Amino acid sequence: LTHKIVGKISWSAVPGLVYIDLPENTSDKYVTCIKVTLDAPIKLYRGQGGFLTN
Repeated sequence: LTHKIVGKISWSAVPGLVYIDLPENTSDKYVTCIKVTLDAPIKLYRGQGGFLTN
């Protein structure tokens, strides 16, 4: 499946959001559930985001 990461800044430790593209013919009108199998244990970001100001 294809995916895209949004909100990630290359120099920041704050991760972005991962959106997974699903084929239309696999999606239900009301709800769709997917199983994601990872290659390694997940590392959750426990910091906080913020706003950049000048």
